[in-house]
Amino acid sequence: MAALAVFGTIALSDLALLVSGYRILVHESRGFEQTVAPHFMTGTPGDGYETLQCSYFTGRNVLTSSFPADSDDECRFIYTPYV
Repeated sequence: MAALAVFGTIALSDLALLVSGYRILVHESRGFEQTVAPHFMTGTPGDGYETLQCSYFTGRNVLTSSFPADSDDECRFIYTPYV
């Protein structure tokens, strides 16, 4: 009976995430993205910038979003793409 209650709570939480559009933080890491400059732009190929990579659980799967590292110093625990 207790296992059924736990399973029901998890199922309702997943459904609430799917319907609301909110995401829950699973993993946070720092990365480096390289930019490829077209031939008409100045800059050397291979220049890049540091990114903050946040992995969020959506209720169905895990999505990873990259943000410039200078805009945020950490990922938000509860994220909504609508804000």
